[in-house]
Amino acid sequence: SDFAPKGGTGNGHADIHPGPGMLSLMENYHSHNSLTGKFAGHAVVWYDQQAQTYKSFWCDSMGGCENSFSTGKWNGDKLVFTGETEYQGKKIKMQQTFYDIKPDSFTWTEEASTDGGAMKPQMTIHYTKSSGPKPAAEPNPKQ
Repeated sequence: SDFAPKGGTGNGHADIHPGPGMLSLMENYHSHNSLTGKFAGHAVVWYDQQAQTYKSFWCDSMGGCENSFSTGKWNGDKLVFTGETEYQGKKIKMQQTFYDIKPDSFTWTEEASTDGGAMKPQMTIHYTKSSGPKPAAEPNPKQ
């Protein structure tokens, strides 16, 4: 991607749990990666019955919380979220796809289009459920 022309890797953990009243999902994400070093994010996802769509809100240690809403719908067995944001003065369309969803794992990809250009892959994260103790807050990037 333009964000990481030479690619990159990382390691982290996410604590995903039901929100208040079991009406949403909340994620606290922490990682260490070769591009930004330490990274932290927080997501809230819920279903808006009136709009008949999922909604998502994201905050992170790079961009804060501004312009971080997206909406999602099922497309077959994939949950696809779309949204728009602005970064360094450029308008960016985002698409995030959750797929290969199993009881103990799923994959998440993000694609983006800058200033109306073609959608390009940005990153892929493979989530796997851990049955052991929670990892340290700062994962070892060499794992």
